Amino acid sequence: MENTLLFEAFATLRAPELREFGKFVRSPFFNSRSDLVGLYEYLLQCRETSISPVPEQAYTSLARYAANARKGKTGWNQKLRLANSALLALLEKYWIYKEKFEDADRAGIRLIAAYRKRNLEKHFQIALREARRGRERLPWRHADFYHDLHLIDWEQYQFETSTRRTETLNLQATSDHMDTAFIARKLRLACLALSHQAVF
Repeated sequence: MENTLLFEAFATLRAPELREFGKFVRSPFFNSRSDLVGLYEYLLQCRETSISPVPEQAYTSLARYAANARKGKTGWNQKLRLANSALLALLEKYWIYKEKFEDADRAGIRLIAAYRKRNLEKHFQIALREARRGRERLPWRHADFYHDLHLIDWEQYQFETSTRRTETLNLQATSDHMDTAFIARKLRLACLALSHQAVF
């Protein structure tokens, strides 16, 4: 069990991430399977005591939380493999969630889209203003800065097309931000290629 994808991925978690992932596993919002809590706790115990996980003990921990999982039943090994896969999928979901919401400004852009889709104009305008301010406070004007401005402008354009269909709308700022982000990324890639060429 030590060579499983789950245990290899689990071994890379730092102490704060282990605590956060534990909350993630215990949360009914993210995890509807109680048996995965037992498997998580067993792997955590193995990691804290530097002991390699044993499949039989892992299944015993799993069975404590699941009413339909008993060691005497046939197919317990398959149930453990399925639980391993489910916990690995949950760990991957945790990493995606963490990456997605680590940048508060990018989360603000997603919030703008959510308000637009629900047609909440006041909320949309407030979130749009806050997202623009958040981007303007940044000290650097790099490719991601212009990409984010493009996303903000695009959300505003989509909102305006749904509310003011008969008026003419200007897409020039959106186009300029997209072009600037593209050129900045191409320039960064060219610099990386030149620096890589200098090494070899």
